[in-house]
Amino acid sequence: MGGSFDVSGAYLGTWRDAYADWFVAPRTYVYVSDRPGSAHDPGLRYKLEWTDKKPDLNEWDAVAHASRWRDQVALASKVEGTCTVRSSTNGDETDVQAAVGALFQPTGPRPMFQFRALALWTSWISLEADYPPGTPPSAIATSFSYGAVRLVAQSWRASDGGDFRTDAIRDMEQWRYFVSTPNRFRAMDESGIANPGNAGWVDLPADRNRVYALWVILRCFSRSTYAPPSLSSAIVSAKCTVPFIFVEH
Repeated sequence: MGGSFDVSGAYLGTWRDAYADWFVAPRTYVYVSDRPGSAHDPGLRYKLEWTDKKPDLNEWDAVAHASRWRDQVALASKVEGTCTVRSSTNGDETDVQAAVGALFQPTGPRPMFQFRALALWTSWISLEADYPPGTPPSAIATSFSYGAVRLVAQSWRASDGGDFRTDAIRDMEQWRYFVSTPNRFRAMDESGIANPGNAGWVDLPADRNRVYALWVILRCFSRSTYAPPSLSSAIVSAKCTVPFIFVEH
C-alpha cells in the first residue's frame, strides 16, 4: 500500500485526556464505630447518630370503649455502632427510626464513588387482632408491621454547608407482616443480614466540593386498626448492629 500512518496525534492524546481516571485504582475506606481508645483512624469512624419517632399518644376511644395509644423508643449510638427501635400501639400507628452514619468528602479523580454497609439485625414482633364476641364478625380489625434497613446518602456544599439534599435512598426490607380477624395472632423472633441484593453498592457522583453523610437507618412502621368491638395491637422490638460502612472511591 505504501506510505505510513501515524495514529499518535489522532488517538493517543485523546485517550490520555478522556480516560486517564480509569487507570487510577479505586481505594476502599472502612468506617467503624467511634469507640474511645480505638486504634482505628479517627477520620474513619462514625460521626453521626440520629433518631426520629411520632409523638406518643394515649386517648380514649368512646366508640371502641378502649384507649388508642402508642409508645416508642429510638436509640442510636455511633460509639457502639447500633440502632435500636421499640414500639407498641393499640388502635393507632408508630413510625420509629434510628441511624448511625459516616462523613465522606471525595478527594480522588474518579467521577463516582460507592458505599454499602454490613448491617446485622434482629427483631421480635407480636401482632394481634381480637376475634369479636359475635359470629360471623361484622367488621375486621387488623395489625400490620414493616421493618427495613435503609442506606441513605445526603450531601451539602463543603464551603458553607448550603444546598443540602438527599442523593440516594435504598430500602432493604427485613419484614412485612399482617394479621386480621379471625386469624388473631402472630409472633416471631428473627435475625439476619441486610442485603441490597443484585443492586449491590449505592453509586453516587463524587463531587469534591461536597460533604456526604452516609447513613444506615433502622426503620419500623406499625399500624393497629380497631373494628369495635374487635381490638388489635402491634408490638415490635428490633436492633441493627453496623460493624462496618464501606466506601470505594
